[in-house]
Amino acid sequence: MEYLQEYPSDDEEEDDEKVESSDEALNSEISLNRLNQQPLLISTTTTSKLPSTVESLQLFLQNYLYQRHQMSSIYLYMPWRPSAASTMIIRALSSQLEHHLRERFGSQLKDYQLEKITTNPRDVGYHISLTRNIPCNSNLAVQFNKNITKAFESFEVDQLAIGEDLDAFALRKGISKLFGEEVALALTKKPLPCLQIRFKNTCVLFSNPDYSSLFLGLPIRSEHVPMFHRMRSTIDEVMNAMELPLDKENTPENYHLTIAICKNNISPSISPKVFEQMQSHMSSLTVDASKLEVSRPKIRV
Repeated sequence: MEYLQEYPSDDEEEDDEKVESSDEALNSEISLNRLNQQPLLISTTTTSKLPSTVESLQLFLQNYLYQRHQMSSIYLYMPWRPSAASTMIIRALSSQLEHHLRERFGSQLKDYQLEKITTNPRDVGYHISLTRNIPCNSNLAVQFNKNITKAFESFEVDQLAIGEDLDAFALRKGISKLFGEEVALALTKKPLPCLQIRFKNTCVLFSNPDYSSLFLGLPIRSEHVPMFHRMRSTIDEVMNAMELPLDKENTPENYHLTIAICKNNISPSISPKVFEQMQSHMSSLTVDASKLEVSRPKIRV
């Protein structure tokens, strides 16, 4: 999950102009299954369309362009902008988990710093990774944009993944307490059904290849795994047809919401054996993720 951006020198301005159109295409935003056009389908015993009140699944294109070599890196993930209340819960969990990690592996982590995940548009933010970074030619990335958009036009969403927009509900409830129900009704929209992802009460730990970044996450609950398998199959079919390398490591069984990142910008000192011990230790912990739900999830590429 390393995101490297090259800043061109003055003599590379001409190259910048050449890739400008590709850059725009790679970072375009695409909405899949817009309401009143091609709604998503619910997976039930009989296939039926989502009610018009349910927000659609969306796809965003956010590729990282390597300007000198006309290369791009495709990375698919499901982003989430949590409410203030959810952010407080996440940060409390992050601090607790970091404490447990340092309590057991303090010497190995002395040069690692916990970085807060932000909602800055330049950052990935809170997210569920669907694939790892996949290097490819920029032209292929643009074509992948078109192909994956078409592939998801009729994607079916499990009934278990549909619920109320809890963030909108919490906002209305908060305004109601301060100013009364009438004011709350006037200032807010009625919470509508939306897509929701819930998490297990446990923790997972992952890293990049050289262990310079450690990622703390909350795994998705088992009932969501089948839907993510179908989502992943759709992605793999597109990649296979375009002869792009398939990501065989990051499978739906280990999909998780990344809630914290520990980085070492000096000299990573963790061996594979120690990292395995860290993973085992963190997975044995119990956390309370019952109040966290990713509402209105989207997919970014």
